[in-house]
This record gives sequence, structure tokens and C-alpha cells, in this order.
Amino acid sequence: MAEPRIAVVGCGGMGHNHTRAAVQELGARVVGGCDISPEARERYRQAWETDDVYESWDELYDKTRPDVVFVTTHGSFHAPATIAAAESGFNVFCEKPMALSLADCDAMIEACDRNGVKLAINHIKRASGYNGLVRHLIASGDIGEVFAIQAYNKGARPSATEMTEMGTHIADWARVFAPDVQWAHGHVTVGGREATAADITPSTEIHGRHVDSGTVMGERMFATYGAAGGINISINFWMEADNDDRSYGLDIFGTRGRYALRQSVDTNLYRHYGSHMSPVYNHQWEHVPMSSEDAPQGVPLTKAESRDRLQGIMFRELWEAIQEDRDPESSGREGRTAMEMMHAAWESHRRRARVDLPMTVRENPLDVWAADAARGGK
Repeated sequence: MAEPRIAVVGCGGMGHNHTRAAVQELGARVVGGCDISPEARERYRQAWETDDVYESWDELYDKTRPDVVFVTTHGSFHAPATIAAAESGFNVFCEKPMALSLADCDAMIEACDRNGVKLAINHIKRASGYNGLVRHLIASGDIGEVFAIQAYNKGARPSATEMTEMGTHIADWARVFAPDVQWAHGHVTVGGREATAADITPSTEIHGRHVDSGTVMGERMFATYGAAGGINISINFWMEADNDDRSYGLDIFGTRGRYALRQSVDTNLYRHYGSHMSPVYNHQWEHVPMSSEDAPQGVPLTKAESRDRLQGIMFRELWEAIQEDRDPESSGREGRTAMEMMHAAWESHRRRARVDLPMTVRENPLDVWAADAARGGK
């Protein structure tokens, strides 16, 4: 397998993370990077010993001609950076959120398809070996017929930004086990009341780090999705008082038991047998370890080591997809559906009705709602 040539758009922390994982996993050659910050450019130049660090992606693409471009900027730049890379003939590994609208996601996929390049989205839980273990256990009938998935987020942040920052991650992870999502229903609250058009705001006005993930709304979101086979997926953004990664994950319910998959990077799996779980019963969760992922060299990995390992697996899978001319596991099409699940919940709240997927509204539904309200609508 040839040595990949990689370049990074966005030389901040995530750009370094992806670079390190690609170098460790496949011995990738770093050919350059770009960033609007001179300080970030200089740090990247020194860390990766490359003088090809520029202010614009146009110059980066023209001067370096990479095999794969990592797009690790704020979400507002994902679509233009990806489309420009595709038009130049480069494959793309893009951070989440994939883009700020489904129209932009469509344009990214179309540009990559038209130019014969591959697009992967960094929904990192796709790389966990626990997914295959759980699917094997489900297929064996271990917990009976699966009928529901309950997804939990980290808490502390309002649903407005959590839906775009971590929501696509958890939606994509749920789809590993129930991929064919057919409809959505959502309800958003602010201060204990139903959210209205007056609550729509740019993410940069409410997020402490001023991350641009588009137009958002809400403190709490309660979203339900119907998937093929009668599986119900529930994703709730509750804005609990504390942020706790140990609570992040999925419960997969079967007729004879359930699985709990937890944490956003490294994974913990627990199993509970029984049709019901209640404080009145002495039911116990069983921890189900997977040494090949938890301690691949015989020593438990730190969270940073787990992140590098999983991102390396994601990059390897993309590189193999390029060689084999197929969609990567975490493709742009899969990433678009995860984003669509978030937007469909907002659109359902706006309509006060269930929304079928794929959606006909391809712009951010909150932008559509705000424009309608500005014209005197509700």
C-alpha cells in the first residue's frame, strides 16, 4: 500500500490529532497545512517539519497536491474546503458537523462523486470494535428481538449546540445498529416552555468557545425516530447540570435484555438480562470487556491513546476505500443522514408533526423558520 500524502485545513488541536493518527497508523507523509491564524500555522510547521503551510486552502491545494485532505475547521468552512479539494482531485476526511445544511452536504457528496474522490466524516465511534461484538451478540439472539435504542448525551450544554457538536456522533452511532431511519419527531424547550422562532440564534452567541456550527435553538430536545424493523430510536438532549462522558452512549433494548454502550472515545459495554429493569428488582449489569480494543498491546490505553488509535483506524479504512474504489464505512452519505436526523427534529418541532426522511427541506430548517417569522409568519 502506497504511503499517503496528507494535508490539513485547520492547524488547531484537531488538525494535529488527525495528523498524528495518520502518521502513526500508515506512516503518512505530511505535505502541508493551512490556517487563518499565523500562530497556528507556525505551530503546525514546527510540529510536523513542513514549510508548506499557508493561509488559504487554494494555495495549499495548488502547492502540495495531497492524496487526502483533513478538514478540521469550524463547520461553516467544511463545505467550501471539501468542495474545493474535490474539484482539485483530492480525497477528504472531514470533521463533524459535516456542514451547516443538508444542501451543503448534498453539494459536498456531489462534488466528490463527480470528481471520483472519496469523502469520510469523522464519526469516530464507527471505528470501535465493540460495534461488531454487539452486532454479533444481537444476531445470536443474546437479548432477543431488538425493538428500541435510547441514546444519551454528556449533559451540561444546551441542546442548541449539543445537537451539532455531539448529536451527529450519537445519531450515527445509533444507526450502526438501526441504519434505515424513516421518520423523526422532535420537541424543543427553553426555560420550561416550548421553543419558538424567537429562540433561534447563531451558535456562536451561546457556545463558550464560539464554535460556528450554524443556526441553532433550544435548551432541551426530545427526539424520536422510527427505523426499519419497527425499531424506535430516542435521542434526548437533557442539559443536565454536569458534563459526564461516562453517561454518553446507547442502550439497546431487546425482549430478553439490553446492552449499554458508553463513552465518546474509548468504549465500555455492559449487559443486563431480563425483560424489565426496576429498583424493586435486584438486577445487576455485567461488564463485557474486549481486550483487543481496551488493551491491544496488553496494557490499558489512555483516552488520548484510544482517540489516536480510533482515528488511525478511521483513516486506514478511508485509505483502503480509496484503493478499492468504494464508499468508506463512515462516508459522506452516512454523515449526511446523521445531520439530517438533527435537522429533522428541528423541522418536526417547527411543524408540530412527524417528518419523513429524506427531508424535502435541504436548508437548515431554523433558517427557513426565522425567515418566515421575519415575514410575519409564526
